[in-house]
Amino acid sequence: PKLSKLNHYSYDNPKVTVVNQDAWKFIEKSQTLYDVIVVDLPDPNNISLSRLYSVSFYHLLKSHLAKYGAMVTQANSPMFCPKAYWSIDKSIEVTKLHTLPYHVYIPSFGEWGFVLASRIPLKDIQLHNMQGLKYLDNSIWQRMQIFPPDIAKIEVEPNKLSSHKLIKYYNDGWAKWYE
Repeated sequence: PKLSKLNHYSYDNPKVTVVNQDAWKFIEKSQTLYDVIVVDLPDPNNISLSRLYSVSFYHLLKSHLAKYGAMVTQANSPMFCPKAYWSIDKSIEVTKLHTLPYHVYIPSFGEWGFVLASRIPLKDIQLHNMQGLKYLDNSIWQRMQIFPPDIAKIEVEPNKLSSHKLIKYYNDGWAKWYE
């Protein structure tokens, strides 16, 4: 009850459907085009999860993205695992979607990254109708897209089912912090 109140009973909205299923199997069988796809998966620390961050999976998602739709994925930390972060961005770019990487400080995670993607260019996207937002405006949104030199874009390989480079990038990145 307390969580329901906190999220304004959003799960009671008839527009909301919760599906507990393997993401790959779900999207493979889906016949729907989506205006918004939110990908919030566990970190890609094994083959089962890495496949959900692969070029092949992003191609599947792209095939279900509406013409003017957008997709966003959590993409790990550009600070703690820069190669993993930029590999996720690269993996989406390979599908010919336009990407817009951004990052934000999350108290329980630290510096965390996301990648917004669409069939249309996103470079100059402006936020509109932001009434009621306490922590986000266009100025903050623009700053979220700036990557200082220590986490700036780097050349990495995309994550493919044939190589799973992302697992190595992820494990090497976190190992540096926990040795």
